[in-house]
Amino acid sequence: MIEELSKVDSWRALPPPGANLLVALRKLPEAQSRIALHPLGALQISQRFAPLDAKIDRVGAQKPSDGKRFSLSAASAAFVKRRDVDERFAPAQFEDLSDNERLSRKAFEPRHGGVELSAAGAQLESGAAIVRVARYDLITIDTNARSHRFRFAVLAKVFFNRLFAGAAVARSPLSMKSRKTRVPVEDGVKEKSEGFAVALQENNRSFKADSAYFASEGAAREWMQSAVAKDRNLADRLHVLPHFELAA
Repeated sequence: MIEELSKVDSWRALPPPGANLLVALRKLPEAQSRIALHPLGALQISQRFAPLDAKIDRVGAQKPSDGKRFSLSAASAAFVKRRDVDERFAPAQFEDLSDNERLSRKAFEPRHGGVELSAAGAQLESGAAIVRVARYDLITIDTNARSHRFRFAVLAKVFFNRLFAGAAVARSPLSMKSRKTRVPVEDGVKEKSEGFAVALQENNRSFKADSAYFASEGAAREWMQSAVAKDRNLADRLHVLPHFELAA
């Protein structure tokens, strides 16, 4: 894990969200750091060796001997943790799964792989105010006649579009088929994470409020195992299912 986090590829400097830098960075000398960080940007530290904040039963074919769970935090006065960074990991490489679970579980799941850090304190600060005198010329152009012509053109366009929408050529099956071919769906295609939940087997209702949604099946199963370890009576009462199958 330390070797992975020590690689240069595991460190990325991110610009501020929605910011246009409008600058060109010069090439840094080899003796200095290879990462140029914007004062208001973020520093992303992430690895793909093993998932963080998760129970690790194995790493490939080997059993870990120095720990079962690893976390990454910032111990610096200049930087604070902003959020967790997700990477894609194969559950079969880190969990003891049965043959049925290996076939039913997804090949890769999003799990925590690192953190994103930013400067501590206020993120955006304004500079000192500077007084400037703004000089401008005011030119008034009388466009009364032109505005009347423009309103008539807009009205004619609206009237034409209304007549065209109800015309026989627009309502014909061939015309409607052509429009549906160009736009196959009305609301567009929206991508949404599937999500998983820990529910009761008797009614598929969420067991608790904090078990209603997990980004990956592995995180949901880990939460369920932790709950069963605290109360053995829940062993045959809970199961993990996709979020869309959760009863309302």
